[in-house]
Amino acid sequence: MLARMNTIGVQRLLSTLALTIMAPSVLYAQHEDVAGLARQEKEMLDLFYETSSLATRTPQPVSETPALVHVITAEQIRNMGARDVRDVLAHTPNVQIGMVAVGTPQITMRGMQSSGAEKVKILVDGHDVASPLTGGGASFFLDMPVDYIQKIEVLREPGSTLYGSDALIGVINIVTTRSLQFDRTIASSRFDTFDSQRLNVEHSRSAGNLHLWGNVNYFNTNGPDVDIAADALSATPNAAISNAPSSTSEWQERSDFSLAANTDAVRFQCQYISQRDGGYFNPGMSLSDNTNIAMDYFWSDLAYETSFWQDMLSLQTKLIYNHYDHDYRINLQPTGFRNENGIYADGIYSFQQAIIDEYGAELQLDSSFFTDHLLTFGSEIKKSRLHDVDHLANYNPAPLPAVIDVSDAFNWMESADRFFYSFFLQDQWQMAENILLVLGSRFDDYNDVGNALSSSLGISYRFHPQYRLKLQYGEGFRAPSFRELYKLPAGSPLRGDTNLEPESNRTCQASIEWRKNDSLKVELAGFVSKADDVISKEYEVSQSTANSFTNGGTYDSKGVELSFSGRISPLELSASISYTDSVNDSGDDVPGVAPWLASAVINYPFAGYCNLNASFSYTGETTAAADDARGEVDDYLLTDMAFTIRDAAGHFPGLEIIASVHNLFDVDYAYPEYSGKLVNHYQRPGISADLWLRYRF
Repeated sequence: MLARMNTIGVQRLLSTLALTIMAPSVLYAQHEDVAGLARQEKEMLDLFYETSSLATRTPQPVSETPALVHVITAEQIRNMGARDVRDVLAHTPNVQIGMVAVGTPQITMRGMQSSGAEKVKILVDGHDVASPLTGGGASFFLDMPVDYIQKIEVLREPGSTLYGSDALIGVINIVTTRSLQFDRTIASSRFDTFDSQRLNVEHSRSAGNLHLWGNVNYFNTNGPDVDIAADALSATPNAAISNAPSSTSEWQERSDFSLAANTDAVRFQCQYISQRDGGYFNPGMSLSDNTNIAMDYFWSDLAYETSFWQDMLSLQTKLIYNHYDHDYRINLQPTGFRNENGIYADGIYSFQQAIIDEYGAELQLDSSFFTDHLLTFGSEIKKSRLHDVDHLANYNPAPLPAVIDVSDAFNWMESADRFFYSFFLQDQWQMAENILLVLGSRFDDYNDVGNALSSSLGISYRFHPQYRLKLQYGEGFRAPSFRELYKLPAGSPLRGDTNLEPESNRTCQASIEWRKNDSLKVELAGFVSKADDVISKEYEVSQSTANSFTNGGTYDSKGVELSFSGRISPLELSASISYTDSVNDSGDDVPGVAPWLASAVINYPFAGYCNLNASFSYTGETTAAADDARGEVDDYLLTDMAFTIRDAAGHFPGLEIIASVHNLFDVDYAYPEYSGKLVNHYQRPGISADLWLRYRF
């Protein structure tokens, strides 16, 4: 497969080349008055953070839209010493973080769990980065480094009226520093106790109405190597050959290359990510050091924007191309493994390869012809093609003498094509100065799983200068992913089902917000959700019998959320607590869902240049399945601390030093594992520390 660009050598070469190209700008950039520039930017940043297009696809003050949008800024991210998007989301109201066997982060939002993040639409600068293979963007973008993130916006309610499939329970938009269009160069490096190194260089410049932005990020780590006493084989007839007790294989190497160019009317942006890792707990959860998971992802879009009739009509068009390269080289079972098909003297190896190409276009028209109404019409088409699906293995399922190409008779996935189109219409009606009504509807049609109609209605009513009431009804849906439809038993005991129906979700919510100036904000929200045709895995007892995806009934969730943010000079405080009751159609609690979630952040700036930050995240006792003998997963409280010195205490303008400690009290904790194969679930690492150096030229 010469076409596959998935070798570590190529990855390192690209990283070195990009850093070399950008280095002259870093080394010879003219010295700027960084403090003065920061003051000039503050007003622009304040407006940037207070405004979002996520809830309505048009710029709106976050506080005025009927939707519940939570925004985390770059300054907040740096102050807490966050490493990636996952660290940031742990401090978002009613969001629970987990993982799956191969290390992919998992998101549970408002009691609705997902295998990865397939029920949450993930955007990067407004670009949909979900892979049709799994239906989510977690594999690449919840591990995305924070070095070049300017803010993260989280919509925790169905968003399919505007964003279609995958926005079943929410939408996350990761906004990079590209959006600021500041002229600057920033170089940073980061090191931690897991022998990790991260290097980042960002450079942006303007020439007339042309603005160019580029960012290179390189990361490698040996990983925490979490000690595991027992794996999936430890309580089976193959216990003698199990690699447990041993440790997880969490080494990782990743390169991110981002580029953007825009004029007043035209914008181009793209990103290439190359990621390699050791498979963490390994597919099938039999520990191994011989698994190598490689993924490459490239996304791009070319957009054009213009307006007519004295800006009363605006047009946005976008052309999209995405490319995904999948190369999983998995050691499924260790040497000497045996089952009803025979003895595998060399163990079981499965090399799974595939390519996905996506082509699409989007159109959006915004009209303000009618007084007090902003009408938005949009359309989207996309073609997704899963091809070059190959399987090399040393079994079929009987043992084979060597790893050979078994694609014709024993492939891991069927090839597939998908085409969909959609239309949506939204009206933002300013009924009065203090009342905003937003209603919308969207129709999506898929050639493989049918169609869906999603609608929403919301109202925002400021009934007092300090109080605002928000009421919202929203619908979401999710089309089954290629894996859920077309997965074959080879490679891992999991089979797709072409008869799967799309998932759907209906949510009603109400919230009241009290805001006193900019120094204090309290928000209380309540919600009721009902999800139908939820896609889940149906587990079989036999290790050689294929598990299958199935439409597993309904989830009913209801809960309350309380959040607070404020300033008691000089302290900056924020906190949230939520309770969610989530049950399935049998009346049992949904496994893996923690009813209680809480977080708090205390930020203390002092001495003009210094900042001390303490952040806490609590995950309550997590529900287990009714037949799970392991019982509930214990609750845990994680504490992180970060200390920042800016401008080297006034001696070196532009230099920022951030030292942070994660899991300060070395808490022993685990994320839920649902199949029952791991006695202690997905155990996670203890205390760690890192040092982050940033310099702005």
